[in-house]
Amino acid sequence: MRINDFYNSIKDQRYLSVIIHSKPNKDLSDFAKKSADVLHAKYFNLFSYFSENIELAESIDSFTDQSLIELFYAQAENNSILIIDQVDFLLDTWDKVEQKNFFNLFDKQWDTWKLSNRTGLILFVETNGILDSADIKFQNGTKKIYELNEFISL
Repeated sequence: MRINDFYNSIKDQRYLSVIIHSKPNKDLSDFAKKSADVLHAKYFNLFSYFSENIELAESIDSFTDQSLIELFYAQAENNSILIIDQVDFLLDTWDKVEQKNFFNLFDKQWDTWKLSNRTGLILFVETNGILDSADIKFQNGTKKIYELNEFISL
C-alpha cells in the first residue's frame, strides 16, 4: 500500500497513532523522511534532537517514557501529522516495563480529539520483542502496527 492512501484510510480515527517497524536498516529512516514529505508532516528525529541538546544527552539514563510522551505532545503543536524517527537508542536504555508503557501511547493514549489540531502520530522504529507481542488496534479493529515491507511505495 502507499503511505498517503494508508493515512487517508485512517485519518478520521480518534486515537490516530500508528507504528511502522522493520529490522535495523537505513530504509526505515529514508521511508520516514519521504513519508513526511508526501504527507506534509513534521519529521522529528529524536536522535538528532538529543545530539543537539547537551542537557538531554546527559540525562538519557533518567529520561522516562512519560518525558518522551510529553516531548511528542510538544512537537505535535501546530502540526497535522508528526512523524517520529530514531527513537531506538532511547528505548534500548529502558526496561521492558518502560518500553511497554511507551508503546501503550499508541493504544488509546494519543487521543486526537483532545488535541487542538488533531495531530496524527506515526512512529518509525526497529522491530523489537515488545512489538512482536503487542496487539494494538483502532476502535474499529484495524491494526496500528505495520511492517515496513507492507508499504510498496510512497
